[in-house]
Amino acid sequence: MAVLSEAERAAIVQCYHNDLSHEEAAFVLGCPVGTVKTHVHRAKQKLKVALASWAD
Repeated sequence: MAVLSEAERAAIVQCYHNDLSHEEAAFVLGCPVGTVKTHVHRAKQKLKVALASWAD
């Protein structure tokens, strides 16, 4: 999670840890739904790259 920006981390926490929809997360974070979707997408890409080094 350290590789993520604050906004990306917040979006991931709301959508995956708190199990909110993108719409609900947007309301909580006070930003447009498209912004939440973008943050989640970018965060998942960054985490995929970061975790790829753990693969055999």
